[in-house]
Amino acid sequence: MKKILIVSDGVIGHHFVERVVGTYTNDNIYTIIHPSTEVFEGYNRSRFTFYNFDPTSYYKMAGIFKSDFAIAIVAMENALDAEHTIKNIRTLKPSIRMVALDLWNTKSPDDGVEWVNMRQILALNLIDYLPNIPVLAQNIGLGSGEIMEVVDADGMGNSLQVY
Repeated sequence: MKKILIVSDGVIGHHFVERVVGTYTNDNIYTIIHPSTEVFEGYNRSRFTFYNFDPTSYYKMAGIFKSDFAIAIVAMENALDAEHTIKNIRTLKPSIRMVALDLWNTKSPDDGVEWVNMRQILALNLIDYLPNIPVLAQNIGLGSGEIMEVVDADGMGNSLQVY
């Protein structure tokens, strides 16, 4: 069982937390820091702990890091807040695996953060709507065969299984 820290804010962060709360969560324990007072419904209370404070506060973040987290995910919309939150996490636990949402096309390959570039994700998802381009199904199967759909010029999709 892995302990996962999620630091989020804004619309994207809220949506991300909603998706995590709505997924099957028996294998992980989540600590979620979300600076607003938004309420999330329908989650397994034994698997989720919510905190509402500003994650740029080193003092408040230090209280959370008594747990041994396997990964920290930072989904914040303000670049400066995200930068300070990442610095706080790095100071408190230098070796933690960290994944951060990149809305600003960040150019920091040496910071030890795995950046998820929003521009690349949007472009890849938009390509899925072009006709006659193979679309691979994601997050299904066991990896031995995948399903893909090719949308042809009339907009009708044909499902194919590829081995």
